[in-house]
Amino acid sequence: MILASVIVVLAFLALFLILHVVKGHHATGRDLDQLASRLQAVDVDAFRNLIDEREEEYLREHLPQREFRGIQRERKLAAIEY
Repeated sequence: MILASVIVVLAFLALFLILHVVKGHHATGRDLDQLASRLQAVDVDAFRNLIDEREEEYLREHLPQREFRGIQRERKLAAIEY
């Protein structure tokens, strides 16, 4: 009797797990569609320029300190926007 009860409980747990997995995959498809609709194109060359350490060094060497800090701040904010 105990063995039969354990088997029934395990069967219900297995059924619940299967239903949970199936529903999870179905919901993921919907989420991916929503995500795909929110994707935006990225200008990779511009982004690389914003995060390029050599470009930062060039600006540091060729701009006054105050101007460099302002431009560097704008560059970092722009990189975050990407």
